[in-house]
Amino acid sequence: MQENKMIISFQDFFENDTVTCKFNDCLILDSKILNSRKDVGNTGLTLTISKGKVLLNNTSLDINCLTDIKNENFVTILLNGHEETFKIDLSKGVYIGFDKKDKHLYIIQSKTPFEYD
Repeated sequence: MQENKMIISFQDFFENDTVTCKFNDCLILDSKILNSRKDVGNTGLTLTISKGKVLLNNTSLDINCLTDIKNENFVTILLNGHEETFKIDLSKGVYIGFDKKDKHLYIIQSKTPFEYD
């Protein structure tokens, strides 16, 4: 059974980084400055995407396009001007974590929520 949501967390090693995020060509986050808390390894920013709705932490975002969860989804992140696109197969889990290393992002996908210290 396919999940009807995706939860994206921006996790470790962000330091005054500018992040823009698109979900299947739908702009959901624009030029947000992220900083990770070193004691927990997380920025505190979570996006929950479901059909027609995006939450930033617990606040609904006003988006100008329709989000629709598919079998294969694409998340495009612009990190400090460098763009990377990730293909997401939700059968591997709805919890998506991004860590930064140098100028690149690394994806972690899980069927269970991430835990932070």
